[in-house]
Amino acid sequence: MEPTRTESMEESKTTITADDTGDDGTGLVDKLENVRETETTDKPQKLVEIRITEVQVRDGKLGSKHVVYRIKGKDQEGAFEIFRRYSDFDTLRELLLVRWPGTVIPPIPSKKSVGNMEAWFVKDRMKFLEAFLIRVSEMPHLYYSEEFQIFLKNPTQDLEKAFTSAKKVTTQEIVEKYQQLYPELAQKEVTSEHSTIIMNFQMSLIKMLAYFENFKKMSENVVQAKKNYYESLLFFRDRLMVDYERSCLAEYSFPNSTSMVFQGYSEVRKAQPGKKVLNSFEYIHDFIRITEKDIRTFIQAIEQREKLQGQKEKLIEKQRALGVELQGILSGKTSMTSLLTRKNKDTEIENCEKKIAETKRELELTSNLHDLITVILATHEIKVFKEKKLDRFYRLIRKAATNETTQLGEVRKIWTFVLEDETVKKSAKELG
Repeated sequence: MEPTRTESMEESKTTITADDTGDDGTGLVDKLENVRETETTDKPQKLVEIRITEVQVRDGKLGSKHVVYRIKGKDQEGAFEIFRRYSDFDTLRELLLVRWPGTVIPPIPSKKSVGNMEAWFVKDRMKFLEAFLIRVSEMPHLYYSEEFQIFLKNPTQDLEKAFTSAKKVTTQEIVEKYQQLYPELAQKEVTSEHSTIIMNFQMSLIKMLAYFENFKKMSENVVQAKKNYYESLLFFRDRLMVDYERSCLAEYSFPNSTSMVFQGYSEVRKAQPGKKVLNSFEYIHDFIRITEKDIRTFIQAIEQREKLQGQKEKLIEKQRALGVELQGILSGKTSMTSLLTRKNKDTEIENCEKKIAETKRELELTSNLHDLITVILATHEIKVFKEKKLDRFYRLIRKAATNETTQLGEVRKIWTFVLEDETVKKSAKELG
């Protein structure tokens, strides 16, 4: 029996497999058996397979327990398998934000300190963590990055330590990898139009967010209504009508009558089981939830650009202050630094000029990175975001329509069987 919302992992079972999630293999991002062909990159284009196949509860320190997720997959370097905690996913994503500023990093589920061991919550989190992995696998520059490969293939359980030991990335290195990743965009000149495009899109996203709380509530209600309908239909078909036929109809029929309609259908169904009934509206509900996270993620990328703008302004002010300080030294003014350190004028000039040169270089790199991110967001990321949202929406409703049509066919079978029953036909003729 599926764990209820009040059951914990310990109360239900300590392991959840992919089959337990109720996923039919398509998942949140229409993953087509979890295989995606990668985008253009300097790496050979090969298929990447990745999935969370199992969830386990493990003992921790001082009698505590925690959940781990078994990640299995295959890429151009071969098969891999690793266990990771939610905190590992969170640490990874934070590092990706630092190393890939302005890039739209796929979202992960929100943190939850209370109730995070309940079975329904663990299964739900598992779906969204898998969606994160699949989406990253569709972005080769992230998938093959040092940090993601450490997460995926380094057997250590102390992931933070492994990340700390990785080489620090400088602003210059970030600029260079963006120039390599987007060579055509790197040549474009930044204009005020780019900033306007970003600002307008950000405002649109913020407006959209206001609707999502209501969207989530409404879609959740529809999911429950659909579930209730099919549960009621199954109860009507397999219990209510069968019991009525056995307890009442049998008394009305002739002794040798075998015209138990719903009992007959039950026997036919056992011999020829129909297709599995899926709740299409669950996919729509999940789509709405992950779309909300995607919107927040895009806003986060824009805010990183704004943060760089703030850094630029601080560096400009620092550069101005150092220029004033240098002019003071040259004019013979005694600075507080020289009084405390007793440095001579030439040394002070040399140190100040060095700081000015370093600040100038840092300002150039920060400006280059800001401009690159501005062009990438305005001319690439916004376009890709819109295209993917349209494509995934139409895929989703097509899938829902196909599934609903199939389910209507299953319901039709019930009533067609009833209408074709010989006793029902005979009764209809007599009444007619």
